[in-house]
Amino acid sequence: MNLGIIHVAADGSAGSRRAFKWALHEAGLRRCAVELVTAYQRVESESPDVAHASAERSLHATMDDIVVGSADLPSISWRVVEGEPADALVRESARSELLVMGSHGVQGLIHSTLGSVADTCARMADCPVVIIPPTRRAEAARDEVVTAATFARETR
Repeated sequence: MNLGIIHVAADGSAGSRRAFKWALHEAGLRRCAVELVTAYQRVESESPDVAHASAERSLHATMDDIVVGSADLPSISWRVVEGEPADALVRESARSELLVMGSHGVQGLIHSTLGSVADTCARMADCPVVIIPPTRRAEAARDEVVTAATFARETR
């Protein structure tokens, strides 16, 4: 039984590849489909076909190396849409079981001044949002948890 769709923000970055891998695993547990979404904004001097093709290349950069040679994958589809990435993802969230995206790890003044797609989606989406941290930060967090657990055992 298909319970729904997990949407993944796909921009060709390492973060979106991590998000896609995580979503594939989660979709297997939930028995649902995965749909990658790439949103793009066309530069005025750029033709619509060129802009769309460039966005499709980003999407395939996220997907192809992960899917090729993998077994037992859930149903995978993709959409390329024109518009602001946050707006497009929030629209997709209306029909999502989950919205998954990678974090680029931007922090500080630039982040608080400009905001981010992940922040907007976390606040505005109609479904739960999962933000996959950068690998280095994820490994550091895992090490901190192991260290804290080890310390707790030693002090008892």
